[in-house]
Amino acid sequence: MSDPTETHLLERLASLEQQIERQQRRCEALAARLEGVLRTPFRVLDEHGSVVLEVVKNEAGVRLRLLDGEGRFLVTFTDIASGGSIAVHNRKGAEVVGLAAGHHGGNIGISTHTGQLAGWLNVTETGGHIVTRDLEGHITSRHP
Repeated sequence: MSDPTETHLLERLASLEQQIERQQRRCEALAARLEGVLRTPFRVLDEHGSVVLEVVKNEAGVRLRLLDGEGRFLVTFTDIASGGSIAVHNRKGAEVVGLAAGHHGGNIGISTHTGQLAGWLNVTETGGHIVTRDLEGHITSRHP
């Protein structure tokens, strides 16, 4: 085994210093994330590695989704042209309640367990409206 030369030791020392600097930058970046500052997109995983929260911002807008451990949507918050919307899903993944900002006010839709629209309350340029449907999709009541 040969004795390390001074040049070799200096090269090794410089390499180790670079590695330490890179690790310090990684630690600082991780510390910033742990201090509550997150940037989209990001996901939160449960203890099994399944996504339970997802936040995305892209050209379509902002979306936040809460999921169960099996990947099904529970609640979705979405950016839409007239404001925001919230969709509530059942355990089978069907949207059963929708709440949204419309151009003239709020809109609420309710659906069956399969996601079929059963009724809605909305505001238009003439005021508030309530409409219900039967399971075949026929309007059963309307006010006004």
